[in-house]
Amino acid sequence: MKYSHDSDSSRRNKSTGLQSGIIQAVCLCRLHPWLAALVVIMVVAQAVCWIKVIPARQEGLLYIDTIPSGAQVIFKESGGAEGRVPVGVTPGPVNVSRSQLPRDFEFILPLYETRSKRFQKNELFDSKTGKPLKYSIPLVPTIPLVSPVIYSIRDNFFLYAGLAAFLLFIMKAAARLRYEREEEAMALRLEFGDFTEGIPVGPYRLGKLAGTGGMARVFLATRKDEPDSEVVALKVLSRSCRGDSEFISRFSREVNILRRLVHPNIVPLLDWGEASNHLYLVMEYIDGETLQSRAAKGEIPLDMAMHYASQVAEALCYAHEQGIIHRDVKPGNIMITGTDKAMLMDFGIARREDLPAYTQAGQGLGTPAYASPEQINGSSIDWRSDYYSLGILLYEILAGRHPFGEATALELIRKHIEDSPEPLETCRPDIPGEVITLINSMISKNPRDRAERMDDIPAMLKVIVKKTGTSAEHR
Repeated sequence: MKYSHDSDSSRRNKSTGLQSGIIQAVCLCRLHPWLAALVVIMVVAQAVCWIKVIPARQEGLLYIDTIPSGAQVIFKESGGAEGRVPVGVTPGPVNVSRSQLPRDFEFILPLYETRSKRFQKNELFDSKTGKPLKYSIPLVPTIPLVSPVIYSIRDNFFLYAGLAAFLLFIMKAAARLRYEREEEAMALRLEFGDFTEGIPVGPYRLGKLAGTGGMARVFLATRKDEPDSEVVALKVLSRSCRGDSEFISRFSREVNILRRLVHPNIVPLLDWGEASNHLYLVMEYIDGETLQSRAAKGEIPLDMAMHYASQVAEALCYAHEQGIIHRDVKPGNIMITGTDKAMLMDFGIARREDLPAYTQAGQGLGTPAYASPEQINGSSIDWRSDYYSLGILLYEILAGRHPFGEATALELIRKHIEDSPEPLETCRPDIPGEVITLINSMISKNPRDRAERMDDIPAMLKVIVKKTGTSAEHR
């Protein structure tokens, strides 16, 4: 019984293996239909050649074959060199009658040694009936292995071509399968939040980590199918979007906001999508550093600080005209290019004024160090809130410290609402009075005291930039 059970199991395994093999073959043919069709055509062509090329033997004629065939058959008369008469090519027919035997024959084939043989009548003709007999002579190659291979390819060209195409087909299919398995393994790592170099995210492949934050990580990336393509900045949201409709709605809102913004001082959105329950944004890669990193290296000259602030104000004014409030203007969200161009980025908590706001505890507050009093109070905000944040930022990079000094998040929140910062002129006596006046108006507690129109602050900054005579405006 045990033997019978094992036999049945073995048969089932073989059957399962055969079915699996057939399924895989069908899948491979679907992946590379042109290559599968080529293999079939080659095999059919070889079969047709065997049928058409090999002549049917005619009754009464003498046939002598060689291995391989195609050798010239020489009939040697008794008259020396002049008596060498070509009588055919193997496998025949050979133009020799029974009355001409016994006689010497030579078989000549390139890359093979010339073979001489003396044939008797009974070797080639039946002694009773006189009918021709089949005879085959093996030839010795002059170059072992090489000569047989050359003639084998000659005789079975389409079969070998089909075999080569089939092997190429298998190699490509195996490489594709291996690639897909690696992609699946990497996608599984991504699903568990393993954001590392080499992981595929949608049609992109992650490169080096460029920056990290509480909600996302930013990687350099290239397209998977074009490794030499332009490098982009890919922002992967750390939080999984599985089953979180509100999180997806927030992401969709950010995409819709960024799609509307096309400005030379705003980092443009190139693509977006979802991979393994993680949402991502693809932005243009800016080769530079954040304003925060730039300020950490030392004091920023007045002309350059005003130059940066003017460009950011232009970007904000453009966004405000589109009905979009950034709500998180800070040094870490401003990129400085190699040509000293300021680029505003990260509209993750931005809000369109024509859409309802999503409100949760702590959402929309932005960064406490730069949040406006109305943001902190949860009051209705407008474009003036962004200019307050820009004013705090400008004060900080000019003074070399935050207006409210070193403080905890809770202390900063309180100071934004209740306290006034130390006068900027006490920190930087060299700063012109008009710059002091502008910054004081921008960081006023009352939004109405900051500006009357959206373009007031950008216009005033432009005037100041011209007066400071910065070389940056020519960059």
